[in-house]
Amino acid sequence: MVRGEGMTYFLAGDATYSQANLLAEKTDGVTNDPATALATLRAIRRFAAEEPTILLPAHDPDGPARLAAGAPLA
Repeated sequence: MVRGEGMTYFLAGDATYSQANLLAEKTDGVTNDPATALATLRAIRRFAAEEPTILLPAHDPDGPARLAAGAPLA
């Protein structure tokens, strides 16, 4: 997590593969603990609801465009 002027950048790594998966509460297919993975996704969403946050998962092809546009998680 990097906090900037008026925006937080959440480097999600493999917590979710894409912002779409996060919003759909779709966990990755290789988790050993689906309940914990789902709780993590929900915690990320709660965090992003508290402050403007750009989500940057490691495998999301749309991440660079969100970063360039300054588009926070809705």
